Amino acid sequence: MEGRVSQALGRTRPRVANLNGVAGRHASTLRPADGPAAPIKVQQVLEVVGLFLAPATMVTAVLYWFGFELTVGRVGWFGLTTGVLGFSTTDYLIRGTEAGVVPLVVLFFAVLVGVAAHGGLARLAARRYDTRWCRPALAITLVVGGLLSAAGFAGAFIPLSFPADGYLTPPALLATAPLFTVHVGHLLLGDVDRRYFRAAAIAAIGLAVLGVFWATSLYAEALGRGRGQQLANDLGSLPAVTVYSERSLALHTVPSKPLAASESGRYTRQYSGLRLLLFSGGKYFLLPDTWTQDGGTVVILADTAELRVEIGPGG
Repeated sequence: MEGRVSQALGRTRPRVANLNGVAGRHASTLRPADGPAAPIKVQQVLEVVGLFLAPATMVTAVLYWFGFELTVGRVGWFGLTTGVLGFSTTDYLIRGTEAGVVPLVVLFFAVLVGVAAHGGLARLAARRYDTRWCRPALAITLVVGGLLSAAGFAGAFIPLSFPADGYLTPPALLATAPLFTVHVGHLLLGDVDRRYFRAAAIAAIGLAVLGVFWATSLYAEALGRGRGQQLANDLGSLPAVTVYSERSLALHTVPSKPLAASESGRYTRQYSGLRLLLFSGGKYFLLPDTWTQDGGTVVILADTAELRVEIGPGG
């Protein structure tokens, strides 16, 4: 009888050992980590970003908006609005592509720098975490990142003062500072539940997407204003236009002369000294050679049978 009991006890010992092992594993998860937790995988971050960038409709809408902002800045320099242009969706998409090239280059370069900094900072913290200066340095960096994030958030509502008064500074801070702050916080407070850091990372990615969208919109509008200013400073580079009309168009700021019937057929007036700004929606948008932003006007003529428009090279 005693032998059977001892055999039974011997068989149950491994089970007790297994339970102790399980308890040990659970206990180890409850203890604070000796060093920084493993950094959030870049793949997880890219998967979340893909949720925003994957849909083709989203890309189309973004390009349309950037093209719209560029057009607003360009024609706004001449006192026009987009309502009179009659642009199609394709027109805005083409201009949106033009406005998005430089921001995409900057974005991809920033991603490369960010990934390199992510790996370098995580490795440095893992090696030097137990040193006397690492945790204070991470804490100071976390505070600085929080202040920069707050500045980017405030810049969405109020103008910032120097040195953060650049027109692209607030969106740049909003796009980068929260991501940096969450990453540093994860290295410093790695023993906190990862669910909180995952939620914070998703929120920071959302702010980054909004910051990039905001910055690109400002850049597109500024690019349009710059293009408009270049055209206004060099009107002679635009195509020269001569208009023949069957009747007077009452264009008093444009040089004109009457035409004899034998000279031009059914047309009675000739208007010269005009430059073609653009043609859209069946309308010519013309600038007089004497146009100035202070007192100039844009001549808009519908493409009808009563007019004959001759276009020559500028320069």
